[in-house]
Amino acid sequence: MTTVEPDVASCDHRPMLVDSPDLAFDIALPVAIFVHGKRSPDPAVWTLACGQASKAPGLDRGLIFSDGGSPDSTQRKEIVAAYGEERFRSLRSAVLSSSMGARFVVGALSLFASGIKVFAPSDARSALAYLDLPTAARAEVVRVLQEMAATVGPRFPALADAAKVLR
Repeated sequence: MTTVEPDVASCDHRPMLVDSPDLAFDIALPVAIFVHGKRSPDPAVWTLACGQASKAPGLDRGLIFSDGGSPDSTQRKEIVAAYGEERFRSLRSAVLSSSMGARFVVGALSLFASGIKVFAPSDARSALAYLDLPTAARAEVVRVLQEMAATVGPRFPALADAAKVLR
């Protein structure tokens, strides 16, 4: 696993914040980007990513990719605690996945967090539109996604598929 201490003020040209077999994580302000593989992330890796997300100032949106894996119930509680319940509930998040299991988890989560919505990876443009980002922030998110896809895309098909749409 690779980790880097975040310097969210200057996110250009640095390694991804978390790169592990089942989870990649990075920040493109104001968006936290979580990329899940087919399994729940390792607890220590998840804790690291949650901690980095909770410390980033101005982080108020989430972009999540899943190939079927998702945080388990303990990990979902951890992300809520990391953000704070009120902040988590208001967080606008787009989940991109072809997995029915992941879509089910998002549906259940949307009962608690009304700002979360699911999209197919082929509908990445609509997912970014849903996040309602200013033009410069949207460009930065796309740049970071392309870098992530170039680095870890072969392990995470949902990310790779969405990145192709956004080229």
